[in-house]
Amino acid sequence: MFDIGFFELLLLGLVSLLVLGPERLPHAARTAGLWVGRMRQAFSGVQQEINQQLEIEALHQRLAEQEARVAATLAKAEQAAAQVQAPPTQIANTPEAETTQASDISPSAAQDSGKPTPKGASDA
Repeated sequence: MFDIGFFELLLLGLVSLLVLGPERLPHAARTAGLWVGRMRQAFSGVQQEINQQLEIEALHQRLAEQEARVAATLAKAEQAAAQVQAPPTQIANTPEAETTQASDISPSAAQDSGKPTPKGASDA
């Protein structure tokens, strides 16, 4: 807080002894001590409030991040649920559907292309 060394405190004590005298110096020292204690309490209270507000702000920020993650996950889940509930023709027309139905591939075409024959297709 203040950079006051021993020499400065000794000089301050001697000046205050000369100015106030030996009768009023103890009362003045007690009063100064009370004021210093009150100032420390006030600064400590303000510091605690600032720290609490910073912690609350950090928690709000983390909560907002988590809410965004949950919303993104929920959107993906809803999209997946919509695809599951969609008729098979709609799923086959989507770009994500890269699988081909077994009825679309003839056994000879699958052998000619070097791809494995889908299940249910015979070598007739």
